[in-house]
Amino acid sequence: MIMDEATEIKNEASQTHQSLKAIRAFFKIALTGTPIMNNVKEMYNLINFLNEGFLGSRSNFVREYDKQIN
Repeated sequence: MIMDEATEIKNEASQTHQSLKAIRAFFKIALTGTPIMNNVKEMYNLINFLNEGFLGSRSNFVREYDKQIN
């Protein structure tokens, strides 16, 4: 599976994300020019889509990395 404009799947609750996640592929590639637009959770959603579990659980990732930068 090769996805262009992968920012379209950054929201894991979206119908697009859920539909593409249901497709089983031998490999997945996601192309995007803007992986993070609003927060680091969007990056988690993209990476977790490509390799589920690679970054651990969402709650642990958010606790460790979703920090406000002052």
